[in-house]
Amino acid sequence: MDAVLSRLGELGPWGYVLVGVFAFLAASAFVGLVAPGETAVLFAGFLAGQGYLSPVGVVAAASIGGTLGDSVDFYNVSGAVLWTISCTTVGYVAGPNWRAIERWINWIGTAVVIALAAAIVLRWRRLRGAPA
Repeated sequence: MDAVLSRLGELGPWGYVLVGVFAFLAASAFVGLVAPGETAVLFAGFLAGQGYLSPVGVVAAASIGGTLGDSVDFYNVSGAVLWTISCTTVGYVAGPNWRAIERWINWIGTAVVIALAAAIVLRWRRLRGAPA
């Protein structure tokens, strides 16, 4: 991991460009479904927490990229800025616990899918007239 981090530390200003590009892709119409923008911004926050990037630079790059990507559909500066600040902050604060955060996010995603499936089943049963 140290070798990977030292390589990433060599990116310099290009690290911010990559953050901006991933945020742009994540906020773009339909591309955001497959682009790992949130993961990239979280990881950039982690790199900022380790001293490889500036947290202010990460927020700025991701905000600009997210705003430009969002502009492909509609203009939403506040949403892009709030999204990037929250993702960067989580990555920055939770950097040493990256694996725990990853497990937590997976657990939350699983819980949301289960809750949605249960809501769909309950709604379907209610529409059929069966007791919920």
